[in-house]
Amino acid sequence: MMPDSIRFLLIIAGIIGSIYAAAYVLANMTPQPQDVTKELSDAPLREQS
Repeated sequence: MMPDSIRFLLIIAGIIGSIYAAAYVLANMTPQPQDVTKELSDAPLREQS
């Protein structure tokens, strides 16, 4: 059976590795450019005074 300290270190290493992998993927991901369109509401616009 595996000692508790080694099991703890393996679990912590797995968590840290997952965080590092996620950060690496997010840092090296190239986003696809997209046009953003947003409809204006029918409410009247405020006049400049």
